[in-house]
Amino acid sequence: MIYLHGGAYVGEIQKQHWDLIADLADGVGVRVIVPLYGLAPDHHVDEALALLREVMTRCAADGDTYLVGDSAGGGLAVAATRSWIDAAGKPPVGLSLIAPWLDIALDNPGIDVVEPSDPWLTRVGLRICGRSWAGEVPPDDYRVSPIHAAFDDFPPVDLYVGDRDITVADCRLLRHRMPAGRLRYHEEPGAVHVYPLLPVPEGRAARTELISHIRSTLRA
Repeated sequence: MIYLHGGAYVGEIQKQHWDLIADLADGVGVRVIVPLYGLAPDHHVDEALALLREVMTRCAADGDTYLVGDSAGGGLAVAATRSWIDAAGKPPVGLSLIAPWLDIALDNPGIDVVEPSDPWLTRVGLRICGRSWAGEVPPDDYRVSPIHAAFDDFPPVDLYVGDRDITVADCRLLRHRMPAGRLRYHEEPGAVHVYPLLPVPEGRAARTELISHIRSTLRA
């Protein structure tokens, strides 16, 4: 399993990430690789994708792989998978995405409705982080905004998002763009950003479901 942490592409991995990673390793019973990709403004998306191609090449040589990512790491997981498939790599058997950031431009009009109730995230700050991460890559390029990727040949996706999270607007859009039967979609009423990482009842329930799903996928 490969885990890609969030942090708006500018923040280091946190204790909450390590806690989830430990639960994944114990609950699924697999080795979890955690690439510490370079962060903006000193590093950009193409460097991260090059790193992940190397990681995915090594992991695929040992058997089936599974990607998990939260927030920015969720967006990066989608972009890396698309890039890997385009390079004729063996696709992961699945992805679990926790409130993935799917569009650095944050242009979805549905965000207007959600943003007033999101206690953590704002478009103003995220757009600055996104532009720094993109470097010379246009904001509508799937490498930084994977909502614009092609999904016809994409592996199955298991997605968790709260309805008080501005990323929910593009998660709903992804639900419509994914082929039928390829997306398990969990939208938690009243939940905030990356709620499966939080020590709250709905977070613990989502974490249990996420681990169970990955375990059954890898043992199928």
